[in-house]
Amino acid sequence: SAARSGVISDVKEATSTYLEELKPILQLEKDKSEFVVRNIRTDRYNKTHIRLNQQYKGLPVYGAEVVVHLNEFNEGEAFNGNYIKLADDINPVPMVSKQSAVDRVSVHLKGRSFHRELSPMEKKLVQYEKPEATLCIYQDKGLVKTNVLAYHIVYCPALTERWEYFVDATTGTILHHFESTCSVDGPKTATGNDLNAISRTVNTYQKGTTYYMLDISRPMYKPATSVLPDEPIGGILTIDMNNTFGDDQVVKHVSSANNAWTATTQVKGLTAHFNAGVAYEYFRTNHNRNSIDGEGGTIISIVNVPDEEDGSGLDNAYWNGKAMFYGNGASAFKPLAGAVDVAGHEMTHGVVQSTANLEYQGESGAINESLADIFGSMMDPSDWLIGEDVVKPGVFPGGALRSMQDPHNGGTSFSSLGFQPRHKNEAYTGLEDNGGVHINSGIPNHAFYKYAEAITRDKAADVFYKALDDYLTKSSKFIDLRLAVIKAAGDLFGAASNEVAQAGLAFDFVGITTGQGGDYTENLPDNPGAEYFLIYNTNTSDANTLYRVKVNDAVEFEDAEVLPITKTILRSRPSVTDNGDLAVFVAADNTIHVVTTSPNDEPEEDVLQNQQIWANVVISKGGSKMAAVTNDQDGKIYVYDFETAAWGEFELYNPTYTEGVNSAGAVYADALEFDYSGQFLVYDCFNRITSEDGADIEYWDVNFIHVWDNETGDFSDGTIEKLFPSLPDGVSIGNPSFAKESPYIIAFDYVDEGTNEYAILGCNIETNDVNVIVANETLGFPSYNKNDTRIAYTAMLDDQSGNQTNYITLAADKISSSGSEVPMYENSKWPVYFATGEREIGDDVITSLPEEVSGGLSCYPNPFKGDVTLQFNEPMFTESRVVVTNSLGQRVFEVNIESAGTSPIVLNLEALKSGYYIMKVSNTNKVASCKLVKY
Repeated sequence: SAARSGVISDVKEATSTYLEELKPILQLEKDKSEFVVRNIRTDRYNKTHIRLNQQYKGLPVYGAEVVVHLNEFNEGEAFNGNYIKLADDINPVPMVSKQSAVDRVSVHLKGRSFHRELSPMEKKLVQYEKPEATLCIYQDKGLVKTNVLAYHIVYCPALTERWEYFVDATTGTILHHFESTCSVDGPKTATGNDLNAISRTVNTYQKGTTYYMLDISRPMYKPATSVLPDEPIGGILTIDMNNTFGDDQVVKHVSSANNAWTATTQVKGLTAHFNAGVAYEYFRTNHNRNSIDGEGGTIISIVNVPDEEDGSGLDNAYWNGKAMFYGNGASAFKPLAGAVDVAGHEMTHGVVQSTANLEYQGESGAINESLADIFGSMMDPSDWLIGEDVVKPGVFPGGALRSMQDPHNGGTSFSSLGFQPRHKNEAYTGLEDNGGVHINSGIPNHAFYKYAEAITRDKAADVFYKALDDYLTKSSKFIDLRLAVIKAAGDLFGAASNEVAQAGLAFDFVGITTGQGGDYTENLPDNPGAEYFLIYNTNTSDANTLYRVKVNDAVEFEDAEVLPITKTILRSRPSVTDNGDLAVFVAADNTIHVVTTSPNDEPEEDVLQNQQIWANVVISKGGSKMAAVTNDQDGKIYVYDFETAAWGEFELYNPTYTEGVNSAGAVYADALEFDYSGQFLVYDCFNRITSEDGADIEYWDVNFIHVWDNETGDFSDGTIEKLFPSLPDGVSIGNPSFAKESPYIIAFDYVDEGTNEYAILGCNIETNDVNVIVANETLGFPSYNKNDTRIAYTAMLDDQSGNQTNYITLAADKISSSGSEVPMYENSKWPVYFATGEREIGDDVITSLPEEVSGGLSCYPNPFKGDVTLQFNEPMFTESRVVVTNSLGQRVFEVNIESAGTSPIVLNLEALKSGYYIMKVSNTNKVASCKLVKY
């Protein structure tokens, strides 16, 4: 109609106006001439979303699509998508004919595929007449990206094959090719009854004579990088663990010979598959979110998951950051795939971790759990119950796992199953359940219920999602949630709106009243010492392996003070204490070494642990502990406490948000670093989910593990949290390193195996903001300098023949760069910045460092005032020399002692001034040392 045409015309004009406004910000070259409208959609809030394909001189730009979002007044509100900036020098006239390009593809395919002319009936079946070649601008994704004129050719050489090729239209070179699918092999739909006997229609996939529980129909699907049915990048895949567990754990496809899904496992698979589709569509349609991770990541569901310990029935479902796992139930539950709100709850944990990344303990963890309930309930909006479809009769007094309308859920106290507090004055204050994360989530749950009753369920969910996406951070507490929701409501509906007023009333109702939000990004004091870094020499013509370099911006690198530290060949990057006194590393013979790095002492090196089993080691910032992993790749991290001379052993796992359930898949850790409290390690981990009839799921990710408790002075429980819940398919991250002054900032390596791209990224783990610091061509092993203004890292030499050490200047956020990379030293790698001053960094303080882990020296009391007792952990049978040096390296006390066996020796050091000291005891056989504090 004319009216409709007028509306569309207005929308297009508004889109063009908005793009014109964005030109200087996004560096758009043109507006109307560079985009063509693909479709226009108006949502329930009267906001309009316009998808546009980029074009260049009338040719489509392959893979380039943007979305413009207009508000109800046709004003530009947001812009997202993939825009490719193109130079003006691409010649749109091909030098190679279309037929010549098709012929090259035909020849190429004959060497790798069954090839014949399709019959007329087969062509009709697959809707294919002949090879199709279309000119386009294609981004060649080599190490150096270039944009070229290319033919996009679709070719079906056989009934069951469909290939897509990109051929350079200037040179005839085949740039890229991949197999997609013809319409015989390809997407299908199926209808069957789910676990609740409800008829469901799902998307499946046919390959040959087998149908798979695989959905590639969603906009996030990426055919160019997918291998079907095993690796559907951006697909929804449901697989079967077949009740296997432990070392025998293996998954396989949920499949059918006829696209009918009636067997027990097939019904479970269909139900889980449907649930995953509901979750995807909810977040996409209502919050413009592209999959759970926001990046179009594949959603994987696994059914028939048993208890990991003994293979018995699992009374739970959980999300482990990469997949959704469904148990078949035991005493309290039926098969948990039968509840869409449970599925929505668990997958929302992935959304939470990809946005605010709320810490899973105390009030932060309770908010995490509450948001999972909130969006799980939005996917099952017929009531305010969670899990009512899968609980067994009589187990829960309220007939459901939880109730948002009445968190007491038919119970009278915490001893009643499913009981939660509904007001802050009822909150659980104990240590169980990570400080009550599942218990106290009833309080914000009830606030959401009251809010939704006042302004509608959809509006309340929009407000809470915006609060999650824009305002909550890792450490947010209940008061921060209140403030975030009120701010989000003001953004969406206006500061004076009823929605803002009702938000305040809802939180008042549950006892979360007015107050000041927290600041969770406190910095450490400056290290007052001089700055150095260690670099590892890769030039084999030089016998020295590890060098110490004085950092001095006033001189060129070739004029800097450089000192060799050791000739030992290193297997792993060294780790240095916060005050720069010493470093530990694993040598080529797999033993652990310690070396003096302080400029006040001559470099001295000892074997710290002589078992030839180690792969990597780090020392805590204060030097009181070290952590190591072995060559066996045994899925463990070993932590040694120098004070008690005791080892702690920590089993790796993939954490879930389900109490008492941890997920397998963690194979081994590699790079490690202690945080500044000495209580946590950040580490990278290789993960694998083994498949029986497809490709294994493998990736590296970054995790945090709680290994020490400063309050109890003992090893902790080994609780693990992930940096990111799920990584894009084919992406791995590793080699994490903390900033020196901001303990909430880390940098790490990023690798995309599909494109062979390397980069160093920075992450604010409080806000979950991530930025690219620098593109790279190899693993960088980044290290922050002492005031976080630079990062040093390993790079490739220009001729790709080896490594060099570079640095790049950082922006104020410490997770992005503000300059260009600067080469420092060729034939080197593994830079580690450190400074030589003492500062307060927490409770991680060393009082003794033995020469070997199995023996050495203890000094007490420490701190001391007068006498110090030396306790030898191994016999000292020969005369020994005791030397005490101050923080400047000056000898302030020395004495010879007779052979003492293991008997304690008392020394009077009352004459020493207050301060830090190092005591070394040495003889012809060994050296032991301890750090002392005089008050």
